[in-house]
Amino acid sequence: MPTLTWVGKEKVIHHHRDVPYRVLNKQYHFSQPASQPASQPARIVALIQNPMSTE
Repeated sequence: MPTLTWVGKEKVIHHHRDVPYRVLNKQYHFSQPASQPASQPARIVALIQNPMSTE
């Protein structure tokens, strides 16, 4: 079976070992703003079912 070899192949194969990495810490918490009603998904479903409604 033929194999492919080229100049720099070892660097390409092992490049992932040279890339610096760090563990990410959770810094943010995303939540629904207090000004938005909790029934937002229900209103979206209602608009999909009856697009002419302007409630």
